[in-house]
Amino acid sequence: MSHFCENCGRPLVEGETCHCTMENVKYQDNDMNVTLPKENIKKKEVVVEKTVTNTANTNTNSIDFKEHTDSIFTALKGIIKKPVETVKTFASNKSFVPGLIILAVVILIKCIVNEADLIHDVALGYYKYSGGVGITSYFNTFFTTLIYSAIQYGLIIGAVYLLINKVFKTDIKLEKVINIFAIATLGMMASYVVTLLFTIIDGTIVNLIVNHIAKDFGLGLRNILGYINSYVHEFAYIIQVTLLFLGIKETTEVDKNKLLLVVPSALIIAGCVIDILKYVFR
Repeated sequence: MSHFCENCGRPLVEGETCHCTMENVKYQDNDMNVTLPKENIKKKEVVVEKTVTNTANTNTNSIDFKEHTDSIFTALKGIIKKPVETVKTFASNKSFVPGLIILAVVILIKCIVNEADLIHDVALGYYKYSGGVGITSYFNTFFTTLIYSAIQYGLIIGAVYLLINKVFKTDIKLEKVINIFAIATLGMMASYVVTLLFTIIDGTIVNLIVNHIAKDFGLGLRNILGYINSYVHEFAYIIQVTLLFLGIKETTEVDKNKLLLVVPSALIIAGCVIDILKYVFR
């Protein structure tokens, strides 16, 4: 007599048991065979998938700093040979962290160089300030420069961003503006380093010439170094403005005629606000 499964209706041989209602299946977990319900296998797969994803994200985050530093060093190498291409490449970074790192370094160097008298005296081997007054004065100058420079850079970035997006109705991401401005400030960073170098030279070699070899020649050399330093700063500032303009031009679709107003307007706005703040908190 034929038998049929009461559940699925499949014909069964005498003594055969249908397995259509079996709820458990074999699942291989590492080196152990574990019997799990079907629905648990799906959950297991989801957990494994999430674990793999989280591990991948962790690995990605662990190399972010290296990627940022590599991006910065690549920009430093390329800014001299291929400045426009370097600006475009650096601006394409999805993260603004590399830009912030560069700006932080530039501001720090600026703060150090801004106290030229102290550097000059250190180079001479003596410190002209008495007691703790000089130290206090130095740190006040340092932190004042730090605060105002950070505000100024923030204002320029904010002004460029708002002018392009709100006034000229062209889309640009904030991180792109930060990176463009950061790469544009590399010239100023170089000029600050030159100032630091000239200050040390003036306090050592030039001072030695003035006092012990040839006073007039030494004074003339000091004046020449001063002129060169001024020209270097002017050149660096022009480079900064030019790179900022080209960076915006190459990475956005702002009308070229309107673009001429973006950078000068942003610089003037930032300059006016800084002057007002210095007057109020003088």
